[in-house]
Amino acid sequence: MIKAFRLLIVALVFLATQSCENKTLDQEIKEYCDCQKGVLDRVRDFNECQEMAIEISDKYQFDPIAAEEISEKIKNCSEMLNEQND
Repeated sequence: MIKAFRLLIVALVFLATQSCENKTLDQEIKEYCDCQKGVLDRVRDFNECQEMAIEISDKYQFDPIAAEEISEKIKNCSEMLNEQND
């Protein structure tokens, strides 16, 4: 019970600090997609995009709905970039 309460407190503090950035999930995924486009155009580093993906994943790891949305948006981004690259 105490562990669950501590986890809840940590999650709430995390969410409160993350909300200060005022970035929406859509904005974060768009930045990631733009980064991936930059990699294809050879103006951005792949590792930079990977770090962005990890940060997004970590930020929303306790939100299964967001995780599903992230997966779908990244898939759409990849498909769009593949179409542009053909």
